[in-house]
Amino acid sequence: MLEDIGRTIGKLARRLDDTFERILRRVTFRKRRTAPTNHAGFVSRALAYVIDGIFVNLGFTALVALVTLADNAFGGTASGGSSFAIAVGSTAWVAMGSLYLVGFWALAGQTPGMRFVGIRISVGRLAPRRALRRLVGLYLSVFTLGIGFLGIVFREPRRGWEDRFCGADVIYDERRPEPAPWSSPATVAAPAVAVPPEAALVTEVPVPVAVTEPEAAAVPARSPAPATAVEPVEAAEAGSAPSVIR
Repeated sequence: MLEDIGRTIGKLARRLDDTFERILRRVTFRKRRTAPTNHAGFVSRALAYVIDGIFVNLGFTALVALVTLADNAFGGTASGGSSFAIAVGSTAWVAMGSLYLVGFWALAGQTPGMRFVGIRISVGRLAPRRALRRLVGLYLSVFTLGIGFLGIVFREPRRGWEDRFCGADVIYDERRPEPAPWSSPATVAAPAVAVPPEAALVTEVPVPVAVTEPEAAAVPARSPAPATAVEPVEAAEAGSAPSVIR
């Protein structure tokens, strides 16, 4: 579900890239970009940095909490509002953020924020030296109040100072699959239908089978009975006297 939300936000940010760029070009009387481009725009990059900043702040807050607990456990008396503590905390925050960016650029070719929005470095994973050069270009763009980011809007292709310093662009990640159909607002799930327990027990519906009567077995023909020899009856003698009934 979280990945589907990221894909939806990435598609929205991609549309805002074109809208934001079109407005700035119109305000500065520059020609509108006509050719389609796969290079990530300003809105997508800014959103990725915001998400990465949230992760860095969460990690830094957890680290500060652990340090504070350890300091209190050992009876420390350091004041959290002193200028020295603020300076140390700011330095630690910048160091953690730098390590976060360089590490993910070198190991994965994209930070978690970039992955959530759907953008990545064009060449994939950067060598540690190139990742450091990209970090330097990013800091220079920030310290010059965003001048280094103007190339993302007005140049062909969209390239800022951080891209030029490391020799790699930031592009939309076309390898990401489309959102799942269930996450689309046009798709409405059909309501579930309650099935009575009696029907749930029936797994198969009996199919009527035509019963065919067995054919009558052929009666074997009787063999003729052997002829019985009939003994000739001696003819009654013609002159015999009839029997007398007493």
